[in-house]
Amino acid sequence: MHKISKDNKLRQFQFKLMHRIIVTRKELLKFKITSDDQCTLCSNHDSIIHTFTECAVTILIYTSALNWFNYTNNVSVNPSTEQICSL
Repeated sequence: MHKISKDNKLRQFQFKLMHRIIVTRKELLKFKITSDDQCTLCSNHDSIIHTFTECAVTILIYTSALNWFNYTNNVSVNPSTEQICSL
């Protein structure tokens, strides 16, 4: 984990993601910090899984980044959801 990035914020984010302790609106609702658990991007119920794999905006970002990468490098890389989450 320490070899991937020298930036402490990225290391902290990776640690939180790997241990599934990223705070989403679902957790904020549980602790009564917010009044609903709707995703701020697409209005579906928010969770870690939704934020990183199911949200339409997230899927659009992944698709755009993969299309750019494939075009730039003249390859055809199409990772599955499980592969994207395990990076």
